[in-house]
Amino acid sequence: MKRIILLLSLVCIVSLTSNVKEVFCLPWPPEIDIIEISFNYDSGSTTYDAVTLKANASTYKPVPEWKAGVRNDKVAYIQNQTNRKIKTKFQLDRSGSYDMGVYAEEYQASYGIGDVYESMVHFDDSDKSTPKVMTCDGSVPSGVRKQDRFFYWKWYVTCIGEPPWEPEEFEEPLYIGYTGVHNYYTLLGAPQNPMSEPWTSVLDYACDWADGKSDDNDVAQMVAECIYNELGDKDGDIDYDGWSHYTSDYWNFELTSFLYDIENESSVEVNCSDVGNLFNIFSAALGLSSMSKVIEAVSTFNTYDIDPIGSPGWTTIGWVYHQYGWFESKVDDACIRIDRWGTPRVPTNMSQGDYEDYLIDSGTIEFSATDVTTIVEE
Repeated sequence: MKRIILLLSLVCIVSLTSNVKEVFCLPWPPEIDIIEISFNYDSGSTTYDAVTLKANASTYKPVPEWKAGVRNDKVAYIQNQTNRKIKTKFQLDRSGSYDMGVYAEEYQASYGIGDVYESMVHFDDSDKSTPKVMTCDGSVPSGVRKQDRFFYWKWYVTCIGEPPWEPEEFEEPLYIGYTGVHNYYTLLGAPQNPMSEPWTSVLDYACDWADGKSDDNDVAQMVAECIYNELGDKDGDIDYDGWSHYTSDYWNFELTSFLYDIENESSVEVNCSDVGNLFNIFSAALGLSSMSKVIEAVSTFNTYDIDPIGSPGWTTIGWVYHQYGWFESKVDDACIRIDRWGTPRVPTNMSQGDYEDYLIDSGTIEFSATDVTTIVEE
């Protein structure tokens, strides 16, 4: 932390109580540091603080996210929220019982969350302050975003004193240093099951795909199209082979294994159930109340020309069942492209009737069901 070096002098804070003059003296300037900032200080709530994040199925991201000399982790906020709160902790160069006025100004910000209003923090016979919740005056910008939203805070002390006397105001606020750079994801809404506590490895994909989008259907479309076009690029990570590799019983998905494989394997194979659950997982992390839907045939149904994710390219298939993403009673199928009338497209924001007209050449659907993905470990 940068610090302004001032000449030492002596300041005396004077109070009169019961006709007795009490004198409290501090060397000037006192050495004060901010040592912790907790953004997600109220786990499970996003009413005032940041979103609870996980690294994987069993590991939560540590709080405080910013700890001097220890870590500076990325946080997540929901778009357009105002009056974000943080919990802070300070250190003084001596132990004792003190009250101290503190605030922060935002600078070098690309879409920050505002200045931090002045608050009184308390040292209770210690050199470290009692954790203090402080409020920011800004708002989270709109639109999903993974990168390029960051800010620094410059921290100032306005007064200090020893209870029960009122803290003495300084002629000029004392600059004690800066914190940052503070980076954050921006989500569309409160994360939903099965990503109510989103994994950062999922947000790294989903926020990148839906970058800049602030409408539910636009986000659903981008998630579906990017699963197909980026994960399933013809020279990319995953290919369709018709067999379920990560899914059991339609909605039980092995997310840890999938994420490991796409980061470490040259070829990853999937089927429609795998991809339908991926849509549910990635879109739910951004705040969509999505699911996946299964349709089953009397015996089989035959498709028009479709282009499954990755390989093998345009083909017709006879399916016993098919599974795809489902959001606001619309189809978002990241597993295929359709091209019945000469306009190849990933089917997104499509009604069930229109979707079946594009997809099914012959055969009859006898069963359909929707559900939310359940993330399971091997």
